[in-house]
Amino acid sequence: MKRKSIHRKLDEILKLEKLQVKLEKQFKEIEQEQVKEEQELKSLERREIKDLKDIETLEKEIRAKVTKKPLGKITYKDLGKATIGAFIGLVSHFTILEGAEIAEAFSTTKATSFLILSYIVGMIILYYTGFRKVKTKKFLAILPLRLTFIYIVTLGVITATLAAFSLIHDPTLWYKQVAAASLPAIIGACAADLIGEAE
Repeated sequence: MKRKSIHRKLDEILKLEKLQVKLEKQFKEIEQEQVKEEQELKSLERREIKDLKDIETLEKEIRAKVTKKPLGKITYKDLGKATIGAFIGLVSHFTILEGAEIAEAFSTTKATSFLILSYIVGMIILYYTGFRKVKTKKFLAILPLRLTFIYIVTLGVITATLAAFSLIHDPTLWYKQVAAASLPAIIGACAADLIGEAE
């Protein structure tokens, strides 16, 4: 009897051990599946992050191609455009001749105010019309560099045109003539500067 009970107990122990081995094997399989799933999720996350970066890069490239570049650099092309624009503004309808005649009646104060007004009108055309985005770089901390460049070119064109028409007689009259012609010239120069693509 004792032997039978011992055999029975041993059989039960063996069954329990087999069951334990089977359960451990199943648990290991479940663990391996979980590790595999985690690796697949990480791989999927990496792919999604890469795809997002690719989309961001593509978006930046498209934005760079579509967005108009601000007018920041000053080039020889700008010099040409400002010169031609100022010349057209002066010569059309013989503005230079009318300006030279009107200038004789100007006082030096009025001439100076015309030069300041021309600069302000140029600023409004270039920076505040919203026609084109212009990058504002400062000259002497307060003056916009691009506008100052165009303004100086405009004054040079006026002087050259006055000389071409043999209208310069003395420095004071020349100052007044330049002032009288500065408004139409700066309008032409700024309008010409805003035409065409940015560099």
